[in-house]
Amino acid sequence: MKTKTLLLAAALTLLLSACSGGTSATSTPTQAPSPSPTQVPAPVITVQSDSKEYKAQDSALILTVDCSLPFIENAQGVPAYEAINSYYKSEMSSHMDSSASDLLSTAQEDYDYSKEENYDFNSYASQMSFTQTLLGETRASFYRTVYSYTGGAHGNLAVIGDTFDLSDGKRLSLGDLFSVPEEEYTKRLQEEMIALAGTDPDLKEQLFEGYEQSIPEYFDPDNFYLTDEDLVIFYQPYDIAPWAAGVPTFKLPLEGLKDILQ
Repeated sequence: MKTKTLLLAAALTLLLSACSGGTSATSTPTQAPSPSPTQVPAPVITVQSDSKEYKAQDSALILTVDCSLPFIENAQGVPAYEAINSYYKSEMSSHMDSSASDLLSTAQEDYDYSKEENYDFNSYASQMSFTQTLLGETRASFYRTVYSYTGGAHGNLAVIGDTFDLSDGKRLSLGDLFSVPEEEYTKRLQEEMIALAGTDPDLKEQLFEGYEQSIPEYFDPDNFYLTDEDLVIFYQPYDIAPWAAGVPTFKLPLEGLKDILQ
């Protein structure tokens, strides 16, 4: 009887040992959540400016140079914004320096001559300013005017368009907007502008006769900017219209160009 009891106990021990030696449960390691990419804040556009006056030896003002250009206030740590600020800083420096070197000596000569001939001297001026035309999620666009006065009935005016990719700070060319070759989009834009002039009496009245030829002839792919709804092509004063007409502009709806846009 004792032997049977020992055998039964041994068998029970082996059975329990076999059960406890089965497959052990394994835990699945928990993966740490991947960090979300840092969101770049929307650019905050303010103004950077500079101004300088130049005077003759008798303290008479002979030249004023002014410049006001865009400045992205929250650019620190955002390479694209820093690139745009750097571009405009360079443009401002160039305007301030070139205006002085181009105009100061002539202004001094004209002032001296006015004193000799006893007539009033009108101080020279060179001014650059800007208008923001677009601030979207991916692009920003600006329109600059450069006005200079060197005597005479009126000054001179030049206009500049700047459009930037906000992801990398690149200043975009007209071709960057389109998915088709230059010849194709150029022809399309010129046709659109000629058609617009033909259907807009106010615009047509501003232009020189023969605008059908002058619009393609004086077309400059650098002369554009963007708004929320339009691609705006502009011409310099006197190119296709008299001075009194100002800066001829053609607003081409982006919706109508979407088949050839990027």
